Amino acid sequence: MIAALAGIQLIAMLSAGFTPAPFQDTLSLSLAEAREMARSQAPRALAAEARLDAARGAARTAATYPYNPRAEVKTPELFSTGSRGHYEAIFSQELEWAGQIGLRRSIGRSSDAAAAADHSDEMRLFFADVDGAYHSVVAASEKAAVYQEGARLTRALRDAVAVQLREGQVSALEANLAEIQAARSEAAMLAVRAEVASASAALARILGLEPTTPIRAEALASPSSPPPLEALDALLAEAAQRRPDLRASEARLEEAERVSSLAGRRVIPNLGLAAVVSRAGQLSPTEFGLRVSLGFPLWDRNQGPRQQGTALVRLQTHERRDAELRVSAEVSVAWERVRSARESMTLYETRVLGQARANRGLLERARAEGRIDLPTMLVLQSQLIEAEVAYWDVWREARLAETALEVAVGRIS
Repeated sequence: MIAALAGIQLIAMLSAGFTPAPFQDTLSLSLAEAREMARSQAPRALAAEARLDAARGAARTAATYPYNPRAEVKTPELFSTGSRGHYEAIFSQELEWAGQIGLRRSIGRSSDAAAAADHSDEMRLFFADVDGAYHSVVAASEKAAVYQEGARLTRALRDAVAVQLREGQVSALEANLAEIQAARSEAAMLAVRAEVASASAALARILGLEPTTPIRAEALASPSSPPPLEALDALLAEAAQRRPDLRASEARLEEAERVSSLAGRRVIPNLGLAAVVSRAGQLSPTEFGLRVSLGFPLWDRNQGPRQQGTALVRLQTHERRDAELRVSAEVSVAWERVRSARESMTLYETRVLGQARANRGLLERARAEGRIDLPTMLVLQSQLIEAEVAYWDVWREARLAETALEVAVGRIS
């Protein structure tokens, strides 16, 4: 049962001082629409996009050749009263000649790949929160509808008992019990409003909306039978291919290996080439020459960066292995969680929910026919309401478990 109208009313009452808001003020969303809204306008998603752009800028810098050409002009007689034809012009360039350029480009590609994978992983976790908040709104609205129906039943019973009390058919004790149960039902209905408001505010915040925005989640609360649970081995293999954090760890390992190689290559001194144009005076001919320079790694042999590069390779190797173990654990735990949640759902759907709803009418008829006393009636009615409310807690757990498995495998990103 989808208590759409009840959910709208309860959320609107809380967000507008218990005054029902017009229907057009309520934002009605499917799960797909909520995800798309989150992707396009949520601050968390936009921040992730900005981080990706910044990381790609850093990757571009890492791939750029760091040595720009240099031009120098020397004119010693510029301010003298004599000849101004004496000058020397030098155009120089420092050259990496031992394969460093290719390593820099490879570092940039690996860094860019790691940034893209990090962004996908961030969005994977973000959409898991979106789905969880969405399903929480559905479950809270459905529980509110159940409590609302329970309050209606207990009010009707209380009013009927009050008439019977005036006619002397029941005792004051029984009338008091009916009043107590009616008050408890009203209190439960009021309390669940806070849960509805909290779930709605959480979803609104994630979507980038004001927390007071009333939201109606258009979810199929009683879906058809879910597809069979896939084998754990198949899901582990799929996660190894899909998970963006694994791709990020692999890219970072490649980047660290290239950085370590570049640190070793930088021990080889760069070659300095310079074209020289000079003239001794106005009457002297212009001379062209070539200047070659080569440094000697006598003091600084790049020891620190070489040590750092070697350590980074070890670090990324261990972190990649840790990521592999983490993914396996997350998939295994999520798989067990889904299996347990589905079994609980089956129990509630086949042995609890239908019987609880059917027993409402049976209890009312039994009480009207005098086949059950009022205290027993009140206890059983309360148990039936609580059983149906508990079903929605189980339903929410099943939805969250399935989302967790999708996220662990890497299907959501």
